[in-house]
Amino acid sequence: VNDIPFGACVIACNMGTESGIIKKLAEMFEDLHDHLMSFWYMDPQDLFQNGHYYNARMGNSFSIKSILQ
Repeated sequence: VNDIPFGACVIACNMGTESGIIKKLAEMFEDLHDHLMSFWYMDPQDLFQNGHYYNARMGNSFSIKSILQ
């Protein structure tokens, strides 16, 4: 945590899972709670699901497996 700035952006595929893990860590370590809860999240899959990028090889799927093909 010392190397991650307060209010940092966390880029994570499956943002819900990642933010849930960070929330559990914040509950476990009260001294780090404010720091951990200051993070905000960006899920790269949103770019694909919102139609900002599409490739036919994705086959109408926005899973990480399809996106990385």
